[in-house]
Amino acid sequence: MYKIRVFDISLTKSGFVLFLSANEKGPILPVVIGISEAQSITMAINNIEAERPLSHDLFKTIMNTFQSSVIKVIINKFEDGTFFAEMYLSTNDGVQIYDSRPSDAIALAIRYSAPIYVSEHIMHEAGVKPPIDNSERYTKIDHAELDSMPVSEMTLLERRLQTAVEDEKYEEAALIRDKLNQLKGGD
Repeated sequence: MYKIRVFDISLTKSGFVLFLSANEKGPILPVVIGISEAQSITMAINNIEAERPLSHDLFKTIMNTFQSSVIKVIINKFEDGTFFAEMYLSTNDGVQIYDSRPSDAIALAIRYSAPIYVSEHIMHEAGVKPPIDNSERYTKIDHAELDSMPVSEMTLLERRLQTAVEDEKYEEAALIRDKLNQLKGGD
């Protein structure tokens, strides 16, 4: 199990990507998330309070009312380009485990300062090594290009591959190609 943290949240042509890692040396797990989850996670990380409660803030208030809290989150499954998580809650009836989207579970875990874990097989299967040159870590995009529709991990990688080839970043393109082949079940 890798104990990870939110390493970065970036806006890409496909939407927002949450980068999870134990440290800056990697591996890094990129998870595509929605705009509201990106906002909620960013605000929680930066201790920014919204004028009105966000969904995760409301959920935390309700959990506190019933003397419940998040113990930990484990990202434990990757299937057809989708990540799955389990959220462990301390309740009056003992520990309860709930299936969750990783983005929602992480947004709550941050609010409770609860640890976040990724199973080793998920990190091995879907994790990527960080780029050698941090100055070219992300492709700059126009914010007007944001597509707010949910996008699969495979679609995100295909778009990143196209951009890397267009930008003549062939080493990055080769790594993305290899990752796509892994996801497709090829060699």
